[in-house]
Amino acid sequence: MRPEGRSAVAEARSMFVEDECPARRARPLGTRVRRRVRNSKICSAEVRLWQSHLRLTHQRSSDATSKFLAIPQCLTTVRQRKSYPRTHILPRFGEAPPGSLDVPGMQQCATELQQLVAPNTVINVLGTVFAILRYAKKCSIRTVDVFFRYLTLRNDEPSERPYFISDEASRIIAAAEEPYKTMFAIPATTGLRAGEPFALTVADLDSRRKTIRVSKSADDNTRMIREPKTKKSVALLPMASTLAAMLRDYLQRHWKDNEKQFLFPNRKGTLPRWRDNVVKYGLKPVLRKLETPERNARLHTFRRGLATELAETEPITVLQTQMRHADVRTTLRVYAHVIPDSQQESMERITNRSIGKIASESAKARINTGEHAPTVQIYQLAWEMGCKYLTTNPLAEACGSRSYFSLILQILTRKLLD
Repeated sequence: MRPEGRSAVAEARSMFVEDECPARRARPLGTRVRRRVRNSKICSAEVRLWQSHLRLTHQRSSDATSKFLAIPQCLTTVRQRKSYPRTHILPRFGEAPPGSLDVPGMQQCATELQQLVAPNTVINVLGTVFAILRYAKKCSIRTVDVFFRYLTLRNDEPSERPYFISDEASRIIAAAEEPYKTMFAIPATTGLRAGEPFALTVADLDSRRKTIRVSKSADDNTRMIREPKTKKSVALLPMASTLAAMLRDYLQRHWKDNEKQFLFPNRKGTLPRWRDNVVKYGLKPVLRKLETPERNARLHTFRRGLATELAETEPITVLQTQMRHADVRTTLRVYAHVIPDSQQESMERITNRSIGKIASESAKARINTGEHAPTVQIYQLAWEMGCKYLTTNPLAEACGSRSYFSLILQILTRKLLD
């Protein structure tokens, strides 16, 4: 019997082995061979404890689960992080002793994962393993200290996420039929996340104040109504007049009454619509009809489009408030799409003020000396511009004493200097 409160590791370390000779009494382990026996027993005990710690991550009500995975309130993120032990950690390390999770072993694991999953998933899986190792070390299990700085991870450039600009969004909404038309218009004009429009009820719409109350979201797997992604996601968003008119028309002509007053219920009226079916049967056919690239297009693409439009014209505080980002770093990542264009425009203005006059004088000198003579295509363009100028400009008669060719050269010179 194991003494109460005594771990398997402590018991193995204090075990005695009977000598082959019965006349001799039991003595502590000391020889090299017996030390290997002791170490093997300690190792097997640690493996059993390690496996039990790994399997604790599958217990929903376990305190170790929240300690290992730092589970947030969002159920989608909970499912994602709970899948890491089941999919990646247990198949690789379930039967291995914790001492084998050293730097070479974790580097091999990271290299294999990078060929299968996205870079962020690799970081999340490794972070989960490191959290389990830290907890195992607190439980007196021998582990090796491994950190991210010891590993070499592939630094892939993040793929550009698709988004619908305002013209594309308007054409998609115009080509869609109800109820998809209103489904697409809400995230395109308010920036709601993909699951939030399906959790809306009629009571969430205030046509008098022109506001939409966002306080819940529909789960993408179960379609059950849950809390939104973060606490900051609960907000009262403004409703544009065009969206208010579209919603009023939808409620009067296309909306079907249901028990829970869902704005977009399923056919039975018991649950909200399934997001995947909306993309499959509502969004993708419209994109094919408009010959718009449909790869990676989903309802969240409308939200990204609105965020990009706001980043181009509005301050960062307006963008963060409308998008309801809990972390300002998320907002700054949206600005990454717009900063290169703004930087180009700013540098053009600054350069024109500093060396623009020198460049203009150099261009005039080259034209006067015949250097870098314009091509035939540019002459043809200048001729068309000159003809258009003479036919549309009311002051063209004042230039009648000049020849057409002289006027064309003036326009050509102005075009080159621009």
